[in-house]
Amino acid sequence: MDKNNYTTLLAVMTDSLRRKLSILNELFELTRQQNAVLTLEPVDIDEFNLLIEKKEEQLKFLSELDQGFDQLFQKVKSIILENKETYKIQITSMQELIRQISEKSVKIETMEKMNQKEFELFISQKKNQIKNFKMSNKTVTNYYKNIGNIESNSYHLDKRK
Repeated sequence: MDKNNYTTLLAVMTDSLRRKLSILNELFELTRQQNAVLTLEPVDIDEFNLLIEKKEEQLKFLSELDQGFDQLFQKVKSIILENKETYKIQITSMQELIRQISEKSVKIETMEKMNQKEFELFISQKKNQIKNFKMSNKTVTNYYKNIGNIESNSYHLDKRK
């Protein structure tokens, strides 16, 4: 391959990194929205699930971009390392994008941990509600059983008279 081909491949790689950063920005926004949904009362579980679906779609695109980037990098790796000065501008541009991608990834990961704690709290509250409902239901059932026993006993008392 000649220099123009490598320059083109580096441009494609740079574009791939820009798209990755764009997807990470979208993931950050979706994660922020998830946090908002989890902190509102009552939690809109349908909205939460919709956000998860959107995030899964973005993660799929992100994975495809990563695979394509890795394939291109393997093609140009040795030439770039041998000619760092020739491709200095492209390399510097990609390094800056990678730095931004790393920062955004850390922010997303931090927010995901917060969301996980919020979700665990939500689940815990729902479990308690279910437990309380079961206890209340059991209490009501026992009450009606006892009322039924009292009524049948009073019927027998009335018959004896």
